[in-house]
Amino acid sequence: MRPLSQQRHKARRSGNRIFMYDPSSKDKEKFRKECTEFEPKHPLEEALSVSMIFNMPRPKSHYRAGRYSHLLKPDAPKLHTSKPDIDNLVKFYLDSMTGAFWKDDSIVCALEAKKVYAEEGSVEIEYWNFPE
Repeated sequence: MRPLSQQRHKARRSGNRIFMYDPSSKDKEKFRKECTEFEPKHPLEEALSVSMIFNMPRPKSHYRAGRYSHLLKPDAPKLHTSKPDIDNLVKFYLDSMTGAFWKDDSIVCALEAKKVYAEEGSVEIEYWNFPE
């Protein structure tokens, strides 16, 4: 699964009323269903440290042409420095895991996140009790 980022909440007008909605809600629900086998029995409530690695798929422009099209160009970057922003990626996954993995994402006291290029898109998330 390619890493997803949190989209900004949007407003919709219906008559005299304005409704706010989260355009990422369907993607969050899909992600939550995919990781149900890893959920703890009860949502965690103690301070946590979280590490996230976002493996972004490489564009075709990073590869050579012709019969060497499976090889990377020598100047192909290792770190992903374009959109989506890392804070939006982190927000999406912290919010998605709230309620299932932890009671609220406010208990995350330490966070490490990085975006790197990989053959296929994926997300690696580790969490552990924050040492006091």
